[in-house]
Amino acid sequence: PRHRGERRVTQNVMKSLALLLQEELFSTLVEEGRMGEGARWGASLVKAIGAELGSTEDVNLLLAGGRVYLGALAFPGLARNLAIRKCLALLEHAFPKIRSTIAEEMYSQLLVLEDEFEDLEGGGGGDDEEEGGYDAVLEKLAETPWNASLSEI
Repeated sequence: PRHRGERRVTQNVMKSLALLLQEELFSTLVEEGRMGEGARWGASLVKAIGAELGSTEDVNLLLAGGRVYLGALAFPGLARNLAIRKCLALLEHAFPKIRSTIAEEMYSQLLVLEDEFEDLEGGGGGDDEEEGGYDAVLEKLAETPWNASLSEI
């Protein structure tokens, strides 16, 4: 980690990683035959981005890291679980720009990865009135006023 903590370097690395993930250039790591390796690599990536972001309040760095997390949703297992947690944490961030951007891009990514999240279907298990599963997540992402103050969300 020669350049760890150097924003001018790490932000550009994160932007590049997010673009590579978006274009599915790491798809061989996600393929069925290499899932174990891919999941480990994806989990390591999410952990490294988390360590780099730390407690920064730099909006551009947070958005770059958030986009890597969103790209990591394509990885199976622990990588996906960690990425979801990181994305959810960003949806609770104090800055509305972070919340709204991550929510919008997460919505799009979940649509792209619909087959990967089909296990959420029927997973509500709560009240009959409460919608559960994949559709409820998409609805919440789409209908929540992410630019409002945190107390209103």
